[in-house]
Amino acid sequence: QKPKPLFDSSVQKSLAQNMAEDYVSRVNSAATAIQKWYRRHKTRRTVAEAALKRLLDQKKKEHEIQRQQELAQSMTSGEVEERNTEERKKMKEEKAKEARQKAVKLQQHRHTAAVENGVSGAVGGVDRGTETSTRTTLEDIYSTLKKLEEEENFLSVRA
Repeated sequence: QKPKPLFDSSVQKSLAQNMAEDYVSRVNSAATAIQKWYRRHKTRRTVAEAALKRLLDQKKKEHEIQRQQELAQSMTSGEVEERNTEERKKMKEEKAKEARQKAVKLQQHRHTAAVENGVSGAVGGVDRGTETSTRTTLEDIYSTLKKLEEEENFLSVRA
């Protein structure tokens, strides 16, 4: 003989149906909770991405401004260096010009002294003494100009 079931079949069906409904209800509430969490997570992530994008854009603009300022400063520094180079060049040219003028005056003075000493009152003809003193004067001018060129080369090497 079969043992008698504790519950009859209608009670068992009702109990199984209640358990199934509870299970479905729990699964639905879990799914709802997961969906709510995911929506909140997605919203937070979108907001964070937007904030990060704004921050990166701001940093990019700041970096660009800083780069432009550095470029402007470097151009200014370059201009200052160029100006200093030009000033040095002008000073060097002025010194060379003064030295050439001194050399020319010295040669004129030597020539005048040589003419006064070598030719005292000869008019019209070329005196042999004047010719040699003139030749000496031209040689002196040539040697003085060579010295000036050497001095300019020396100054340019030092600068």
